[in-house]
Amino acid sequence: MKLFRFSLMLFLFLFFSFLNVTAFTTFPKAILKVDKNEMYVGDMINAEVDISVPTFALLLQSEDDFVVEGWDIYDFSFEQDIADEEKYKLKIVLTAYDSKIKEIPKIRLSYINKTDADKDSNIREKFYFFTDSMPIVIHSVLNKYDNDTVFDIKKIRKIPIPNTFYILCTIFVLFVVFVVYKNIIIVKMQKYIKVNFSPREKAIHQLNNIPITDSAVYKTDNINNYYCTLNRILKNFILEMLKKNNKEVTSTELIDMVSVKDNISYGYRNEISDLLKIYDNLKYSINSSDKDKFINVYIQTRNVIEKLNVQKSNLEIK
Repeated sequence: MKLFRFSLMLFLFLFFSFLNVTAFTTFPKAILKVDKNEMYVGDMINAEVDISVPTFALLLQSEDDFVVEGWDIYDFSFEQDIADEEKYKLKIVLTAYDSKIKEIPKIRLSYINKTDADKDSNIREKFYFFTDSMPIVIHSVLNKYDNDTVFDIKKIRKIPIPNTFYILCTIFVLFVVFVVYKNIIIVKMQKYIKVNFSPREKAIHQLNNIPITDSAVYKTDNINNYYCTLNRILKNFILEMLKKNNKEVTSTELIDMVSVKDNISYGYRNEISDLLKIYDNLKYSINSSDKDKFINVYIQTRNVIEKLNVQKSNLEIK
């Protein structure tokens, strides 16, 4: 009795194991059929694929889900068997324009697990299966004719070219050379030409770029920046006059420099000191949008620069 029970249990175990293995080893199948095995370049060929898929698989049926390499797909459609939901028929109209093609290659089809049907297409796992390939002969249209019967419709006639054409070509080439020279070569040459401006010319040019007549300058958010600009212009001018390379000096350090008796700025040390103090007081002020005050400081800055430049010129003449 025990032996019978053991045998029955072993049989049932092996039977259900066989069913499970069979279920998981069942794969989709696809059989390719065509309506002809020979065609001319550009002709249409009708192909059918009989497809069988297991119960766990969901066949994908868009144009992106099957591939026929080397062939153009003119039309296609999937049809499901009414009597058997696991069977499909894919009808494809194919054409080719390369007479070197020797076969319809294995058509790649796609499926997913039905459990993944609701997942996003970018994350669900896709599986592939293939048909067999099908040999085919593609004829070129020119193969119908002998080499002796293929010829030009009309002999090539040499067209005389008038001298005017050559003259116009020459003028065009000269024009292109002129444009290239003007817009490329001259521009590059100008980059290499260095113009040395005097400290006074640099400072006056920078002052002229301040739009003192523009009302936008005197808004509270802008006016402080323009006081900083005046401060920088005067400092750079004095440092260049004194031939100092350090551009990151404080106002106090600059005042000490101009207060040295032997340099050209000594006679205007008080004016320079007063301007630097005005800059420092106003460039961080929240109530510095007075137009008249700014114009007055602007004029004083310009006058100091002109005076220092004249002083330098006088010293150089001596």
